[in-house]
Amino acid sequence: MSLESQIAALVLAAGNLLKLPQDIATTAQDQIAAVSQAYQNAIARADTQKYVSQSTGLDTNAGTQTAPYRTFARALADCVPGGIVTVILMSDYNMTEHVRIINKRMRVASFNPASPVTITFNKYGIPGENVRAAYRFTLEGDAYLSLLAVRIVVPNSSGYTAFTRDFRSAIIGPPDGVSDSIFVRQAVGLLGCTLDIPSDNLGAVISGPMVQLYASGLVIVGQPILGRLIDRYTNTAGTSATSAPDVFTNLPNF
Repeated sequence: MSLESQIAALVLAAGNLLKLPQDIATTAQDQIAAVSQAYQNAIARADTQKYVSQSTGLDTNAGTQTAPYRTFARALADCVPGGIVTVILMSDYNMTEHVRIINKRMRVASFNPASPVTITFNKYGIPGENVRAAYRFTLEGDAYLSLLAVRIVVPNSSGYTAFTRDFRSAIIGPPDGVSDSIFVRQAVGLLGCTLDIPSDNLGAVISGPMVQLYASGLVIVGQPILGRLIDRYTNTAGTSATSAPDVFTNLPNF
């Protein structure tokens, strides 16, 4: 190789060495930007707000006010484990399947608190077991549910014979086929809601031995609440909140 060629090769190598720090910096900046974007996306999904209308929504929509989802399940799917989703309910909702809340927090609020929407919980039977049950919000793992300014219609027991306590009759509780004794501590909030309880109500509103209940500003329609709010305290005379340290409410009896 001639001297001129050697000098040219050295100049090229020097140029590449001088350019290397810039290439490294550019690559690092691109990687930082990608990580930052991923972090922002995760944060957005960890605390999100979605709109649901069972009457006009579609689960293929964007979940916005102008393009709401149709189901609670679709809104929950947008929330990452450990996150919280606030569902603005724009129409009455008919519960015909379980809404599974697994290691997530969910808030459900009426679109217009002055005109609360109604969530009607339907019942179903389990063939061969003579078990009456309700479609419900199921709490699994580290789960939290809060219902704000909605009307809650509890199903009746018509068509089913009497039976001993069964958590499947509650409208908020553990899933079918699993003992509710294995769950970690969970929480339920009923704030500013109306509870419509028939005289032959199917069961308690809430089940689960480790559930903490926060109930405030409840309006009771139909049958008195006595012994019908949480399944651990079902005496017909009602239960004073002072004897249930995991229940926080302004109701004298529940």
